[in-house]
Amino acid sequence: MPAQNPYSDPSMIESETDKSFSQSTLQQTSLKRLNANDAAIAQREREINDIAQGIIELADIFKELQGMVIDQGTMLDRIDYNIENMAVNVKGADKELNVATTYQRKYTKRKILFLLFLLVVGMFILLIVKPKRSRVPAKPPQQQAEDAVGTMAKAKPQPEEPPPPLDIAVPNEINGG
Repeated sequence: MPAQNPYSDPSMIESETDKSFSQSTLQQTSLKRLNANDAAIAQREREINDIAQGIIELADIFKELQGMVIDQGTMLDRIDYNIENMAVNVKGADKELNVATTYQRKYTKRKILFLLFLLVVGMFILLIVKPKRSRVPAKPPQQQAEDAVGTMAKAKPQPEEPPPPLDIAVPNEINGG
């Protein structure tokens, strides 16, 4: 008997129906794999889109934050500028106050001097306009002092007058009457 080739055994040889069944099974399995892969790919694509949307929102937030930072920086610059101006203005005001204080002191001194001048002029006018009491020539001060002492020595003391009698009413019973 001739040796048979195991590959040529009719029972081992695939039939056409087996081949088509095998092919359809392979195709279904690959389709299932493809569908499973497609589902995984679609899921990953959705996740990637969500991440991309989150990144876009994050970029918008950073843009808004950048605008806020710029606005705050501008406000800080204004505040800094105003503080520097205030410092300069306060120094200028201090100088002006010192000048005003000096002027006020000078004005007060001038006012006092003017009042003293008016007082002296007034006294001078009073001395000129004042009526004279007597036409006797004025004596030197030493002679006036001697006259005053001499007049005191010549003056006689005046006797004192007795006080007037008291007018007291006496009741009649005491006088007997």
